[in-house]
Amino acid sequence: MPSRTILSNISFVTLSSFKTTEGPLGVGVIEISGGCGSVVTGISVTVRGISAVVTGALVTTGFLVTAGPTVEKIDPVRYISNHSTGKMGYAIAAELAARGASVTLVSGPVELPTPDGVSRIDVVSAEDMFLTVSELWPSMDGAVMCAAVADYTPANPSPTKIKKGVDAEKGGDILGEKAGAKGAGANFAADPSAPDDCLTIKLRPTRDIAAHLGSTKRDDQILVGFALETDNEETNALSKMERKNLDIIVLNSLRDPGAGFGGDTNKITIFSRNGEKCALPLLPKTEVAAHIVDRIAATQNG
Repeated sequence: MPSRTILSNISFVTLSSFKTTEGPLGVGVIEISGGCGSVVTGISVTVRGISAVVTGALVTTGFLVTAGPTVEKIDPVRYISNHSTGKMGYAIAAELAARGASVTLVSGPVELPTPDGVSRIDVVSAEDMFLTVSELWPSMDGAVMCAAVADYTPANPSPTKIKKGVDAEKGGDILGEKAGAKGAGANFAADPSAPDDCLTIKLRPTRDIAAHLGSTKRDDQILVGFALETDNEETNALSKMERKNLDIIVLNSLRDPGAGFGGDTNKITIFSRNGEKCALPLLPKTEVAAHIVDRIAATQNG
């Protein structure tokens, strides 16, 4: 039986069409047909004054959301990161909070204000995010893994700045072996095109946060992941959902203009473990977030 949640308004519902009829005792009934991903498709909503009873609305629960990039230090000055601004994850956190969820946002370094009603924890590296999320996960009812977490990090970051063209004796494990040299003890060549001038940074894999959460997920928890792909998009996304034991995966393609990092719009396809697929047009990220939370609510309500 789907849950019945009393709401102060129904402004968040993504609708494509509706019509009104007169119900019992003269109470107005709105028959709603939702757009793709809407949790209220085909459901009647009885309105009394400013309140409404909505079948299938988001259950008030604790949600964890990750957002933004991670920063992997090479030395105290340089780092490896990506172009994520955190806008999509922050929009999802805001949408969940607006629907009554208790939201904890674990954020990489971004220039965004904390959404209203959201508790925020700032982290820097992929390992920081892994440790924070792993500690929070057992107490959560669901998680949305929207952060662009680095897949690799420098194996041994240098405690001091690496000097260009200077002997890097301390950096053997950091830099790897220089081409044509036995270790990292020789000076770099002055000619930047020369093979011996190449600087090699040794990287190691980071721990997979979504896979770890999926491996420990309880039957009453919901796990949502993201896939940003450049080729074989649907195949790769579905494979990731299966491998990491996700309930929902949101596919982005870098080939779609206006989608992906940096902007205020996104174009996604939502896949659910039950086989449902919802392809959305290019929309503001706030509207994309509403569709994603609609799908989470539908999954919650079974």
